[in-house]
Amino acid sequence: MKPVYQINSIYMIKHSALLLLLLCASPCCFSQNTGCFTETADHNIELDSWVDFSQYNGFFIGEAHFDGRQDMKLAMLQYLNRQYGITDVFMELGYNAAFLYNRYLATGDATYIDLRYNQWYKTEEDKQFWRKLYEYNMTLQEKIVIRGMDYENSHFFKTLYYLMPAGKEKPKKISKTLSHIERKGPRKHLIRYPKYNKIKREIYKNIDLYREYYGDSFGLVSDVMFTPANIDASVAYAKRTSHIHRHGTIIYRDSAMCYNVRKQIKQDSIKKFIVFVGAMHSNKARRNSLYTNMVNSSGTGGQYANFALAFKNTDPDAKYRNKYRYLIAMDENDKEITYDTNFAILEAIYEKYFNHDCRYTMISTKDIADGTTDTDLKKYTDYLIMMEGKW
Repeated sequence: MKPVYQINSIYMIKHSALLLLLLCASPCCFSQNTGCFTETADHNIELDSWVDFSQYNGFFIGEAHFDGRQDMKLAMLQYLNRQYGITDVFMELGYNAAFLYNRYLATGDATYIDLRYNQWYKTEEDKQFWRKLYEYNMTLQEKIVIRGMDYENSHFFKTLYYLMPAGKEKPKKISKTLSHIERKGPRKHLIRYPKYNKIKREIYKNIDLYREYYGDSFGLVSDVMFTPANIDASVAYAKRTSHIHRHGTIIYRDSAMCYNVRKQIKQDSIKKFIVFVGAMHSNKARRNSLYTNMVNSSGTGGQYANFALAFKNTDPDAKYRNKYRYLIAMDENDKEITYDTNFAILEAIYEKYFNHDCRYTMISTKDIADGTTDTDLKKYTDYLIMMEGKW
């Protein structure tokens, strides 16, 4: 049976030239690995790397939402925190979700995040990630901070509810809306986007009253309800039409996320940060990705490291185990592509570079092939993290 090979970024490689280089090179290349993720005695994952990442200010880790590999993400986060003191972690979620996750990390109370339709707290692996991050965070003097950058999800009511000042009298003109938030806020159910827009208009119409009522918390209320890019992206995304999804949110969302990242970097004087984001948003070659928006934006400064994931036999759906499965994505020209043409390349890369003493293997794309030849792979990512399933 042929194994599954998937590459979680947009790699349209010159197949014949790169494959020839890979197959002709020596198989003993573990010394070229730049990092090894190993499993500890207590079944956690740790990263050992012999790369000096101190030159970088931002670390973009492109992931696959269908196969999150949360243990790898946690190991990466812990390594960068221990080695370089990084505490600011941007994720593909909005301001309100970030607020709720930070509440969880501060208290360990899962009711803040154990919500219906919560994409990042759904599987057992997701829950273990957050529990272990909470336990790790409790050991730190400088705490990990989760930061939102994407469109607001349907649980914005909870954030508006938790930000309400205890015991403060509600102004009569806005008391009906505030009482509605007070009733709905504690619930776990989904709030539809039309309700989001209705609340947004209500707050905007009476903004001075809401600013006075929420006091110091109004800044976050404003972030949740009035960041223009997030508002438009969330509404378009909810419509789910192919035209809007392809040309209205994927491109626009990346610009929106860039805006929100840059805003917080400036506002909070962030020096170094991590970004966990879907692969298309971190692709170096894609002209509208979050990564390229950040690089091209004035005022962000610094150097950014880019990481992409490659998968072998890790498909979560049992019917695809030990079989090929094509991964559909979009290239830098926003055209749908499949990776069936890249399986031979991936097989050669795994055979040459994957270290079976590691749970996951990290390698610089500069070292792929003979270490000197300029391959197309470097255009898409700086580092490749290779994973192999254990069924």
